Amino acid sequence: MCVGENGFITTNALSIIDVTWTKDGDPSFSATGNTLNFTPYSATDTGTYNAVLSYSANPNSCANQTLSYTVTSAPPIAGNGQTVDIAFIDTTLENLFDYINGLMIILESGQKLLQHLQAL
Repeated sequence: MCVGENGFITTNALSIIDVTWTKDGDPSFSATGNTLNFTPYSATDTGTYNAVLSYSANPNSCANQTLSYTVTSAPPIAGNGQTVDIAFIDTTLENLFDYINGLMIILESGQKLLQHLQAL
């Protein structure tokens, strides 16, 4: 999320599941419902949010879970020299920059071909 923009975190819990949000273990922060809205998002909203899912009809249900999501102060910055891995179904890791570099070569070649064709 970017500072100043609206955003949210949401769970896909069923209507029979109660969702309570907590942040960084802070007892003064609490919200309920499937969606936690940031209107607008600010740098003070960074932290680890927990969605505590509970099924009150059965306290021993496997539906009773805690989901965690960490919100950072800035979106990730892609750039030169960084490694981005893609996990395929067979869990082989691939370096995304191999694909980007290959795409850049294709784009540069296509641009040179287009310039050559325009010169004819």
